[in-house]
Amino acid sequence: QAPQLEGALMRKEKKAAAANDYSEEAADAAEPAGIAPGGTFARSDFADTAYWNAALEATGTQGVYRVEFKMPDDITGWNVKVWSMCEDGRVAEAACEIATKKELMLRMQTPRFMTEGDELTVSANVHNYSADERRVEASIECEADAVSVISPARQEIALAAGGEARVDWRVKAARPGRAKLVMRAAGGGLADGVEREIEVQEHSIEKTESHFRLLRGGSTFPRGVFEGETGMKIYRAWGFPVPDGVGTNGMSAVVEVYDTLAAAVDKAIPYLKNYEYECTEQTMNRFVPAAVARRLLKSRGRAECLGDIDELVAHGLKKLEERQNTDGGWGWFWGPLENSYEHMTATVVRGLAAAKSAGVEVSPQMLERGREWLAARQRASLAAVKATEGQRPRAEDVLTALAMLSVDPGMENEALDEMLSRSYDARLDLPVYAQALLGLALDLRGEIERRDMVARNLWQRLREDAEKGTAWIELGNSDSWWRWYGSDIEAQASALMLFLRTEPHGEAARGLALYLADNRKARTHWTNTRDTALAIEALVEYCEKVEDDLEAKGLATLRPVYVNAYLTYKTAEEPVGAAGLELKVGRAVSRVEGGRSVPLADGSQVKTGDILEIRLDIDAKNDCEYVLVEDRKGAGFEPVDTASGYKWLGGGYAYVEFRERKTGVFLRDLPRGSRSLTYRVRVETPGDVHVLPASVEAMYAPRLRGNSAEARLEAVDP
Repeated sequence: QAPQLEGALMRKEKKAAAANDYSEEAADAAEPAGIAPGGTFARSDFADTAYWNAALEATGTQGVYRVEFKMPDDITGWNVKVWSMCEDGRVAEAACEIATKKELMLRMQTPRFMTEGDELTVSANVHNYSADERRVEASIECEADAVSVISPARQEIALAAGGEARVDWRVKAARPGRAKLVMRAAGGGLADGVEREIEVQEHSIEKTESHFRLLRGGSTFPRGVFEGETGMKIYRAWGFPVPDGVGTNGMSAVVEVYDTLAAAVDKAIPYLKNYEYECTEQTMNRFVPAAVARRLLKSRGRAECLGDIDELVAHGLKKLEERQNTDGGWGWFWGPLENSYEHMTATVVRGLAAAKSAGVEVSPQMLERGREWLAARQRASLAAVKATEGQRPRAEDVLTALAMLSVDPGMENEALDEMLSRSYDARLDLPVYAQALLGLALDLRGEIERRDMVARNLWQRLREDAEKGTAWIELGNSDSWWRWYGSDIEAQASALMLFLRTEPHGEAARGLALYLADNRKARTHWTNTRDTALAIEALVEYCEKVEDDLEAKGLATLRPVYVNAYLTYKTAEEPVGAAGLELKVGRAVSRVEGGRSVPLADGSQVKTGDILEIRLDIDAKNDCEYVLVEDRKGAGFEPVDTASGYKWLGGGYAYVEFRERKTGVFLRDLPRGSRSLTYRVRVETPGDVHVLPASVEAMYAPRLRGNSAEARLEAVDP
């Protein structure tokens, strides 16, 4: 029955039209209220929906409904849909299309926004839909001083019947604010106008200057983290630079001054204590760092932590005794179905030996049974190495040797000595983590010459960052990062412990210790309980062998003082320069020509219609997570891909949001090193455009921030 109802509705519409003396010709000839040649009417209501009513009331007999409403100012076609529902459940739908149009019509073309200092071309496309040729005067007005017109505001054009023409005006964004642009066209008794607000954004960004300074010879400044007025005073007192021409309003500084890395140990203990699971490895990861940190925290006046630490040590030791298998080894968990395996047993035995050295009373029988299990496992591994030509020791073999020697460095064991010798000969084929463990094992065995050679091999892989004072070993293990020996933090911690045996006061040891302290998540812990435990162990050894050693020798003034300083301020410099320390971002612009990208220098000329490739080069000094990159757009530059979501940006997948004034890129993880991301934009508006800097920041650690330099581009019509 729906087609019958639709036909009835259409017949009633025709009767209603006749009753109202409506005709399309009459509508075309009529001028909207308020329009006259040279009048002030301008269309400004560009709604997407013209009218909606959920329940109409009958206005006549036979089910006639009549509504009146003001149409929006869009010159377009409108879809009209009507639904009716009867009490007996029948439903019907009718649809038609109506159009709002004018014989003389103006379409405004402007960018979404402008930046203070931009000079852009805005346009009016004027259409003559009448059957006569017309001379039309086109004009523009700016109803605020945020934008000014710098070309003649009135222009006369001739339009052929059915023709169109484009009128351009040059405008300048003089100051931040909102400005209403009004464009009109009038002639031959017809007129049209459009008004639209455009916002001018301030030519400025919030900028954070980051500095690191390493001092020797002590300092009279107090230690701690200083903010607010005190932070600003200490920032200036340290002699860190304050930009010229920047007012003090809104300027803030944070200064961190410390001469010990013990705080990194203190803050990580609660993370290990409150971790919810307690397999054998997690128990070890609580027990060992608590045991080795106890003496350090007591000497540093943190006695309030010792209650928790004593409890963790006692609880962990008891659990490890209960979970030792009948064969003397350990598995991941415990129970009649659990098996002992090499990595877990070696980790537990080495950890128990470290706790014993820190003063914990560890059962000799428990340690000896674990060592015997490892010795049997190593004899079998050595036999397998000998049986296969070209077979070399594994990383597990080195860890097992270190664990056994941690219990008894002077033990007589031919299989152990041969495995160490074979491992040394093949050391450059071992993962970096295993090389560091090999050096520690050789140190325990008293083979100093071989130990120092392993340290020199690692030193050749050392990378330093003079800006941050950190150093790290380049692992080069992209093909095995998921294995236990692929852990960056554990490898750096093991290398630090080796350098503390060869050159405890050297730059390598200091740089590695700073690297570990600097790579904590939220300044509390590292990536998991295992690397957190080993990092604590290494930093405790650094504090005792370097910081406390200088104190004991009466050389406290030689202890290094570490200073991190952050100055945040708003700058309107022209152009805005790049900034950043822990995180940096650079931006490069290229024109896409025939499938290739041609780099553009700052200030280059581009054409409307050009496709530009934006490359964001991000540099992270440490592993970061939850990173936001914001690339601010130039006025009249629009992304080619406008759909937000996960995108492939050349340097990996990232979640992208295309917004009116910027493109936001969200990175869940940002490993240390460099990474480049690319996306494309189209040039749509002529003009001299300021492109404010791109920025990068850790979303939950906003002091880690950097920005690129500002860019300038001149866009012209082809």
